[in-house]
Amino acid sequence: MDSWHISLVLLVLHIILCYCQAPLWPPCLPEESCWPSTSRIEAFKSSLTGELKKKSDADIGPLSRLMNLRYESKPALLVEALNEDDVKNAILFAREFSIRISVIGTGHDYIGRSTAKDSLMVNLSKMKSKVMKNSTEYIDYTGPAIELGVGNQWRDVYKKVDKYGYVIVGAGSQTVGMGGYTTGGGHSPIGRKFGLAVDNVLEFRIILADGGIATATKDHVIITSVNGSVINKDADLFWAVRWGRCSIWYSDNNHFQGSHTTNHLCSVPLSLSLAI
Repeated sequence: MDSWHISLVLLVLHIILCYCQAPLWPPCLPEESCWPSTSRIEAFKSSLTGELKKKSDADIGPLSRLMNLRYESKPALLVEALNEDDVKNAILFAREFSIRISVIGTGHDYIGRSTAKDSLMVNLSKMKSKVMKNSTEYIDYTGPAIELGVGNQWRDVYKKVDKYGYVIVGAGSQTVGMGGYTTGGGHSPIGRKFGLAVDNVLEFRIILADGGIATATKDHVIITSVNGSVINKDADLFWAVRWGRCSIWYSDNNHFQGSHTTNHLCSVPLSLSLAI
């Protein structure tokens, strides 16, 4: 690897795993008795650092709009997440009331996977942390890396790494968000020399459907549950996320395996760390 290249290593790619197993399917809709009361929604709102928007709010449109307006569907509620706790609270709230989850970053998904009518949408566009790490050590990589919130657009990332004299495997379109781009493979103008963006993933940080947090690398996964207990697993989750894009997974004896059904586990990136 050339010394000027920061291999794109996803140190911390936060992923939401939305567990859609029955009884969470079919989802609860706003006109149904299962829908949370006004007081319960207000209590949920108070638990957030970011904003909670309702379908009737005038400013929900820009926050829920995809680039391809053909697939626009208004969510019933929208969380403008500022941190992983906001995402976790949104997931747990949706599970409690069997509300469908949708997740949007920059809105560049052109086949509508970032939106769903009457869903609880989690908007990640304000999760823009950027942390340079001069030295990291993994099973097959030692060197600099950058930890990035999934709300970052590539133009922000390029400016950051350029200050340190590095380049990074990223999108040709600078307005694209790095989360979906990278987990979708990540074709780049410099990909012939350094590979796909996803080939350089080092580590994922993942918010699980039960509120636990997993840190996944190529050789192990560490899960910290809501009650604080720590569990060590093998690396299956890392490879499922790295190879899966928006694929669906199901849990079988704590192993994640490919599936083509829609009633199981689905993933959405929250933040990434890239080797550089």
